[in-house]
Amino acid sequence: MRVLFAALLLLGTSYGAERDQAPVTLVATSSRSLDVTGFSSWGEAQCDLGGNLYFHTGLYLSDLIFLKLGSDDTHQLYTASGSPDGGKEYFVAFRVSPDGKLLVLAGGKNDSISLLAYSDDPTMPRRTKLDTPELFDPPTVSNFVVLQNEHVRVYGVLGEKAPKREQGHRYSMEFGPSGELVRRTMDKAAGGSSAADRYQDASAAQSNDGTLYVLAEDKVLVLSPAGQLIRKIKLRLPEPGFEAHELYVAGQRLVVGFDKKNPGGHTLTVRFVLIDGSNGEQLRLYQPGPETGNSMVCFSNDGFTFFKVENRHVKLVTAAAN
Repeated sequence: MRVLFAALLLLGTSYGAERDQAPVTLVATSSRSLDVTGFSSWGEAQCDLGGNLYFHTGLYLSDLIFLKLGSDDTHQLYTASGSPDGGKEYFVAFRVSPDGKLLVLAGGKNDSISLLAYSDDPTMPRRTKLDTPELFDPPTVSNFVVLQNEHVRVYGVLGEKAPKREQGHRYSMEFGPSGELVRRTMDKAAGGSSAADRYQDASAAQSNDGTLYVLAEDKVLVLSPAGQLIRKIKLRLPEPGFEAHELYVAGQRLVVGFDKKNPGGHTLTVRFVLIDGSNGEQLRLYQPGPETGNSMVCFSNDGFTFFKVENRHVKLVTAAAN
């Protein structure tokens, strides 16, 4: 369980980053407490251009419950009433658009999967069932994006329900606005038993010009608003043993979060890499400071913003990049 939040102050100066660059420690520049008690959440938090934060919460990972913490100190809970299969839906992945639209992939009976799109009613999303192929297993989905033409692109690693010769291979599927399957591709094998697990932390973000950035293990896929692959940004590890787990974007700049775990699975070290999204140059390396904590949850023009719970209440800490 991990909640991470990052917001980055854009700099006018470019910095060269070498592989062995020492990380810059982030120092808190401001903080504010919210009128919300501490809560549990699953996976990475997401944010929109308005500075609103979105968390997948609930008692269980499968729960379709989401919390929005507004930049105006309000909060809103999203649930998923109206399920066509008697409330048997379960969480697969979620995405928040720059303008604050909450989109959720939900699994259902007979291995079906649907896109849930929220508008005015936070309890009754619009559902679009996706026409997935036979032997598809919704929990194999690691990532998805919604394109400018309302097509849905889904990424994952084929699991045990796929034919044996295809198991462990990465896939991409694209669905039209009505859920019809438009395109399906299969890539090489994920290359190791842990590769699929790393894919489960995959993240994606959309810039205000519609460009899409998809985190896929050791690279970032840069897609046009229509879903065409523009280029791939190969990521350099801060040090051996780190894995990329989150991605945020503001304008032409990206922040990729890395963590390094000990054999017991506990996070030891967290690093954040600043990248020029226009050419893939990795500009600077950061590490959280004692005032910020490790839980970065958004990336914007205001700086790195971290999420903390103190005295049972939520506190947001902002750290400018210096």
